Amino acid sequence: MQNSTIGRENTTLPGSDPFQKFVSSLMKYAVPTIVWFGLLGNALSLAVFLSKRLRANSSSVYLSATAISDSAFLLSLFVVWLAFAKVDLIHTAGWCQTVIFITYLCSFLSVWFIVCITNENFVLCNYPKKAIRFCDVKRSVCIVITLVILGVVLYSFSLWTTGVKRATGKYQCTVMEEYVHLTKAATYIDTAITLILPYGMITYMLVAIAVNMFQRRPTPGKPLLNHVSLACRRYLSRNVCVMRVTTMLTAISGSYLILTLPSHIIKLRHLIIDLTTPTLPASRMELNIQQILQIVYYSSFACKVFIYICFGKNFRKCLLQLIRWAPHSPSLDHRGDPRVYAR
Repeated sequence: MQNSTIGRENTTLPGSDPFQKFVSSLMKYAVPTIVWFGLLGNALSLAVFLSKRLRANSSSVYLSATAISDSAFLLSLFVVWLAFAKVDLIHTAGWCQTVIFITYLCSFLSVWFIVCITNENFVLCNYPKKAIRFCDVKRSVCIVITLVILGVVLYSFSLWTTGVKRATGKYQCTVMEEYVHLTKAATYIDTAITLILPYGMITYMLVAIAVNMFQRRPTPGKPLLNHVSLACRRYLSRNVCVMRVTTMLTAISGSYLILTLPSHIIKLRHLIIDLTTPTLPASRMELNIQQILQIVYYSSFACKVFIYICFGKNFRKCLLQLIRWAPHSPSLDHRGDPRVYAR
């Protein structure tokens, strides 16, 4: 499901070759699987990050907000998928505008929450002394609220530029004719603020983190963070049970780039072609590949829980406690050891 409704992305696939049938089957069965696994994983993640041991940390604010945003996107995706089951909610007034708006908003929020997570990792890894001042729960909550308000303002146009029209005997959710040019302009702006700018920032910070980790890699008997001041050590010790582990946060940011960038590149290519040769039709193979990349893109909203489990030791312990209803453990990790952050 693309945010854009520009011509080339709406081209239908005539005929039915074997590869097209495979792609259609993939869309039919992969999307609901992604949605329900994603909703379950995001719910578990939210419960863990809001737990007593983890909620008092700035990174948990962004990770909790990401779980909520991803779940909202998956629910809107499921409404679109229901058309496969002949339940055309997406093509009814009210549902149409709401789903398009949520798709725009959650795509915007997800990428900028990843920017915030990467920035926290960047500050912790490269400027640990500043983490005391910048990595604060109240500051994180304010940033999340600001991003939500900004997103609502930026994408509210979709509530009145989209609607349900009757075409070829069926009702379809689409852009109203009088707002086609406005929607195209909004799509170009959306590409800048959800692709070019945030992906550039994420890439820069990830490279800086990787360079820093390489330069400060530990030697036998020498802790990685022994250059950190006593105040920073105390700060890290107080927050060691949270998920601000450089390896895990880097995995979150890196996996997001890997899963979403191919689809965004296709989208950017379509926009460029629309500007240069708008009458050039998309090939059947190109559209099939685009749909496969969209499925990969959708998976980015559902797979984060697996990254938390694989790379987050404290997340695993909190999750097991949540599942088993185990008594509260007095210590999830070595609270006095700041090296946990640099696993």
